[in-house]
Formats: sequence, C-alpha cells, structure tokens
Amino acid sequence: MFNWSEADKIAIPVMMLIVAALAVALAFLLRGKSEKIKNIPLHIIAALMIGLEIAKQLYFLISGTYHLGVIPVHFCSYMIMIISLAQWLPKKYSTFFQVPAVVFSILIWALLLIHPSSMIGNYSATMFQSFPGFHSFFFHSLVVCYAVFRLVLCKHSLKWIYLLSFPVCVLFYAAYAVPVAFKLGFNYINILYSYFQPLENFRLSCGQVAYDILLFSIAIAVSCLIFVVWFFIIKLINKRRKKNA
Repeated sequence: MFNWSEADKIAIPVMMLIVAALAVALAFLLRGKSEKIKNIPLHIIAALMIGLEIAKQLYFLISGTYHLGVIPVHFCSYMIMIISLAQWLPKKYSTFFQVPAVVFSILIWALLLIHPSSMIGNYSATMFQSFPGFHSFFFHSLVVCYAVFRLVLCKHSLKWIYLLSFPVCVLFYAAYAVPVAFKLGFNYINILYSYFQPLENFRLSCGQVAYDILLFSIAIAVSCLIFVVWFFIIKLINKRRKKNA
C-alpha cells in the first residue's frame, strides 16, 4: 500500500492539483448557470473516455501488439458505460446511474492513491513516451475529473433507494467479467487471485467461489459506505444553508 514510485510522487499530485484548479475555475465560470450548462464538462469527459478507449483498441490492433489486458473487461472500462448512461440517458433513467458513476469514480480515485501501480502500472513515468502510457494515465485522470466535477458543479438530491444501484451495477459487471476472466485465464481486477495477501490467503483457504463472492461483496460494501458518507455530508451542508438563510 502507498508504494508510490518517484514518478507517481510527481505525476499524481500534479494531476490532482490540475483537477482541483479546473473544478474551481468551472465552478466560478458556471456559477448561476442551468444544470444543462453545468453538465457540458461532464458530457465532454464521457466523450473523451469513449474516444480514448476506441483509440487504445485501434492502436493495439494496428500495431499488432494486441493482448488480453487490452480487452475492455477491467472495471475502469466498465466506467465508460456507467458514466455514459449517467450523462446521456433521459433524466428519468440517468439518475439511477449518476450516483454509482460518482461513487465508483471515487473508489477508483482512492485505489489510485493507495496502490497506483495496480491501476496505472509504471505509466506515471512513461505517459509522454508511449500511447499506452498516455492512455492509462489520462483515462484514470478523467475518472477522477468526473467525480470531482459532478460533486462541485451539480446539485445532489440523494435518496436511500439509490443504495440499490450498487449491487445492481457491481453484479452486472461480475456477470460478464468473471466468466471472461476464467475463460481467458486473465486476472481482471483480481478475479482469479489477489495481490493483497490477506485476500489471497482467504482464497487459498476457502476456495475460489468464496473468494470471488467476498471480492464483489467488498466492492458493494465500500460503495455503500462512500454513499452513506456522501449522503450525510450533503445533509449537513443543506442544514447549514437553511440555518444561514
């Protein structure tokens, strides 16, 4: 944990500062604007994520270096769908995906800070030297941007019913990621084994099925925890606003 390389110690804080500066600038520029206008940066992020993924697939196909890790089965690739649905579905349906889009982005953000090499490898050092490095670093930066921009720019009316979105989204992902991981023999998001020794010990002791159930249960539980913290922060902010009004 927190095994940052020398490149990570420079690249990740700089990325965070840039994201924060952009969020502050957008909050100032779009202050008082409609929700439709405030969503424009989020639409751009969703479009950029799709564009980067298409470019990645084409790069590896054309260069003849395509491998199993490029197949979009990683959870971060799944975020393309979640964020796109959150942004482009009719409002009646997009709300269901907006909460997990933020929470999952925060979760990925946290994992990037805790163990950057498991998320972006050594690409902090090579982001300007190769397209794979550029793609990996900036794609994950866009995920961070999405969480920060939506939290800063948009109004949030959270309901407890939204907790249901986490098991639905996680289990939908598991329904295709687990079979693909076993079929191809590739360890997408630690489905086959864990680099975190306590979890790997659990897998060896209790078996593969119990391990995978625990893995996705942890993802759901942590997502719910992030939502609960977010819910009470919003509640506290609204309470203070009413008090000061």
